Amino acid sequence: PVTPKLGLQYQLNERSMIYSTASKGYRSGGVNVPVPQAICGPGLALVGLTAAATPTTYGSDTVWSYEVGGKFRLFNNRLQVNTSAFRIDWTDVQVNVTFPGCAPSFITNAAQARSQGFDLEAEARPFRNLTLGRAVGYNDAHYTADATGPTPRNGAAPTLVLRKGDALPVPRWTVAVNAQYGFNFIGGTQAYIRGDYRFTSDYLRGFGPGVNSFAPDMINAEAAQRVDARFGVAFGSLD
Repeated sequence: PVTPKLGLQYQLNERSMIYSTASKGYRSGGVNVPVPQAICGPGLALVGLTAAATPTTYGSDTVWSYEVGGKFRLFNNRLQVNTSAFRIDWTDVQVNVTFPGCAPSFITNAAQARSQGFDLEAEARPFRNLTLGRAVGYNDAHYTADATGPTPRNGAAPTLVLRKGDALPVPRWTVAVNAQYGFNFIGGTQAYIRGDYRFTSDYLRGFGPGVNSFAPDMINAEAAQRVDARFGVAFGSLD
């Protein structure tokens, strides 16, 4: 494969720059394990297929990724801000196809998807011993076309594997906040206390209703919050 990459960067001053990139990537294709007719025949027959009609190989899928952003150091180096906006177009997505009563499955190239969003992170040092950080990310990732399995030879409609608009299994929002304070400890050693908070929004783990792999008992991943606290002491080169 040919995977080009183009990058442009402009230095605004010693402490700040803006950039843009465009690049292509790929994932190799492969070979499917043969689907056994004895085990999967009844499930395949429900959609007008036989084991011989399932694909023996699948091809590469590819992505084009576009990003613009900037890195800025402000207020006499007391504030660092990094931000970017991105878009990723994914074509010939490798999709796993399953059938009722059949544990074996196969992979086929049958979908398109798009992921786009932004991120913003900032780190500030309002005074020498205190560091504050925050990061926010947004990612709207979904399939942009229906995907189906192989076309049955009896003229029936092919099995719907996923629907246009189904979300990819990633949270739409992520937020992280942290604070660290350093101080002198016993005998002049350096110590610090740190707290971290992270939030991820709810998302769908799998495909929505109407497709062959829909599982209503496990599709929803709830929003999650995590808090960490830490205390550390540095003895020379040992932390």
